[in-house]
Amino acid sequence: MPYNNEDIFNDEAFEIVIRFENKAIQNLNKQKNGTFDELKKWIENNDFQCFFSKKNEEEHIISISLPKENKQIQLTLKWQAKTFDYKTIINQKSKNVIQELQKTEANKYIISENCKLKFIDFNASNFPNKEQTDLYEKICKLEISPKSNVENQQEIWGKWIEAQKLIIEKNSKPIKISGYQQPIELKGNIKRFEFKANLKHKENPEYKQLEEKLSSEPFDITETFNAEGTIFLTKNDIENGIDRVIAKDFSEIFERREDIGLVVSIKPYSLSHHIQEVLKGKYFVKQNTEKRTVSVKISNPNEKKYIIDELFYENFKLNRYVGNFKIDWDKNIKLDTVFLRKNNITFDENNTNKKQLLLPEPYQNTFYISERNFENLHKFYKTILPLFGKNNIKTDIYLEFHTTRNDILFETKFSNEFWNDIKREFYSYDFDIPISEREQTIAFDFTDFEDLKTKYSKISSLNKFHIVKSPLDDDFKFKVKTELIAKKSRKQEFIDKLRYLAGAEFNIDRGDKFDYKKRFVTIGNLAGRKSDYNHLIFNLPYKWTDEKKQTNKFLSFIEDKPNFNLVIPNLRGDQAKISWLNQAMIKITNPKEGLDTKPVNDKLKDFIFDSSKAEEIFRENILEENSEEWNELKRHELLILNNSQRKAILSSIHSADLALLQGPPGTGKTTVIAEMIWQMIRINQEQKILLTSETNLAVDNALEKLLNKNHTLVKPIRFGRASKFEEEGKKYAFERIMKWIDESKEVDDLYENELNEDTNIDEDNKEEDFYNNSVQLWMRRIVDNSQQTNPKYAEIMKDWAFEMAQPTKKMKELFKDKYFKYANVIGSTSSSAGSPNFGADFQRIFNDSKQLKLRE
Repeated sequence: MPYNNEDIFNDEAFEIVIRFENKAIQNLNKQKNGTFDELKKWIENNDFQCFFSKKNEEEHIISISLPKENKQIQLTLKWQAKTFDYKTIINQKSKNVIQELQKTEANKYIISENCKLKFIDFNASNFPNKEQTDLYEKICKLEISPKSNVENQQEIWGKWIEAQKLIIEKNSKPIKISGYQQPIELKGNIKRFEFKANLKHKENPEYKQLEEKLSSEPFDITETFNAEGTIFLTKNDIENGIDRVIAKDFSEIFERREDIGLVVSIKPYSLSHHIQEVLKGKYFVKQNTEKRTVSVKISNPNEKKYIIDELFYENFKLNRYVGNFKIDWDKNIKLDTVFLRKNNITFDENNTNKKQLLLPEPYQNTFYISERNFENLHKFYKTILPLFGKNNIKTDIYLEFHTTRNDILFETKFSNEFWNDIKREFYSYDFDIPISEREQTIAFDFTDFEDLKTKYSKISSLNKFHIVKSPLDDDFKFKVKTELIAKKSRKQEFIDKLRYLAGAEFNIDRGDKFDYKKRFVTIGNLAGRKSDYNHLIFNLPYKWTDEKKQTNKFLSFIEDKPNFNLVIPNLRGDQAKISWLNQAMIKITNPKEGLDTKPVNDKLKDFIFDSSKAEEIFRENILEENSEEWNELKRHELLILNNSQRKAILSSIHSADLALLQGPPGTGKTTVIAEMIWQMIRINQEQKILLTSETNLAVDNALEKLLNKNHTLVKPIRFGRASKFEEEGKKYAFERIMKWIDESKEVDDLYENELNEDTNIDEDNKEEDFYNNSVQLWMRRIVDNSQQTNPKYAEIMKDWAFEMAQPTKKMKELFKDKYFKYANVIGSTSSSAGSPNFGADFQRIFNDSKQLKLRE
């Protein structure tokens, strides 16, 4: 029903004020059907029937009929709360504001009013109009029409695509570096490399001023800031140094981030460290890994019993007493012949002269004595006491123990098992703990020193490693992060860029403008979590064939230490995807007659933005258990399904327009997709189905589920770069089938791009099992499914089965042609299916099949 005014007898027009910005006027003047000045002349001193509708929650639409000029004006309006009137929105993408006159009627989505229009400058003053405010409130209560909803959705998608283009363009720009480190091979079961580049940032003179203030009295802090604004300070220098200086002198320039970083070195939790804890840290302990012993230094003989008793409970038994007697002597004792002759001393154990005093040979004027009996050490001390004097003898006494347990390890370095174990332990913590295996460090952030104590206590209580320097020591230095308030957004923008580029491939431009294929060298993929404001770290994988080629090229290139100062993100894949999406949107919103200029399904343009337009399944009881279709599906199931999966399959097969299958990981979507394909092929073997996904793995997994020894109906072909497929997908690849027929034949890889121009087959490819292909498997299933019980044909069948298992080249060609002719499932990733190479593959396979059909 029409939405009428409350006072049906009041036909007097009321004023509607609409503000125009200069940009809106300029965009209007660029349109063909009239200018802003002409528009003002048409509406001046006239009343018009105006139609108001709601475009979305923020914007309204006004349509103004001009019968004399046979024109209609349509403006998008936005309410101005400060001035209680509208402003119009006209941008470069706005549809024609001035159109031919169209018939419009009021309904539940449209209000009709008799209005006097007033167009004013955006900054002009104007007295608020209560009638216009009341009208605005009425329009706000309207429903949004289905047509406006569709237009809104189209506009949102258009804006999103444009935004993505700008983001990709911005993030594709080269990044400056100031240097790099040679690649290193990382430890682990899978071989891979890592490459680190140093980022180049502009110096901030403000930090020099802050450094000068910190280095002056009374602070005397000589540490400096790095390019990221990070400085290493002790607890006292943080609280009574930088915090005070920033608060008083730099509060409008700097801010210290609340989170403080901590990095501690760790080493294997040694036996000596454990024994120190047993003895409550009172004694110096050292261990001898080769002899598998530990020694405890004592300063008083009366301490012996306490130490021996304590270690007895830890399964350590006293081995011997060790004494180190260092002589403070200005000459080398062994070479001081005057002293030796005067005191009749010898170091020769074979000397038979009993009048000479036999002493053990000293090393660097120190006597090392090892005895089972403590009294023997004391006896030796008394022997040398009159020779050197008490003040010249420094004595260190150790108790040496050996363990009575075989399971006690004397670790000197961390094992892979240790790192895996410690990562699992840290995974359950409520704060992040980055680990560096190479540097043997762990790190975490804290907000205050109470938070530090809590987190450090939790980590140290594991007792699985020794922390070299405790962060609770007064001289421990923490990672303090500061930011220039004015440039904070720039840094955050770069961090956001790193997050976006995580996992992206990067290149180096060698500057060879005459050979595009050789111009760029691929580094690897950006490790987003490891990279920061100062460094970019790249992963160089080395598992698959293509990965080895790419990494070897880079390692060879970087070995000569080339000079370059830029690394370039490769976002060609993202650019291609957004381009395809844009093309798809154009086909849907602006279809044209011609090849590939409109959707295959004409209805797509209607219901993709308004799902209510899509038709439901023509018979609802199809989805009911024990319906005819339900029972037919169950009788011919290829895979094991549950009722929810059966409903999904029946919905998709019998949908008139489009079926959307949605579910979290592990709910069996791949199984449903495979079964759906099987059911469609079972009903009609001649149709061709495109199976596509974002990843090769998803496509290959679905194809693998279709493989069944009991049928030969489904005949897949795999399009794309075979080297990227999983083994499940490679058996369906055109390349492998052709290599099976003739291994010497070179097969063009149409999906090779500029970064992978080397097409030489390496060792991994040579070891491929070409017999494991879909055509040969099809032939084997034909043999397996053949039934022949008559013994008269037994020998013939045996020979036939052998020929099928070991076919000649001619037979391979024959079955290949037949397989291509009847191939009915094409597997491909979305990116491959959207490329021109897909069409080329399709032509070279299925055109051959058409020729075969003509010959027959």
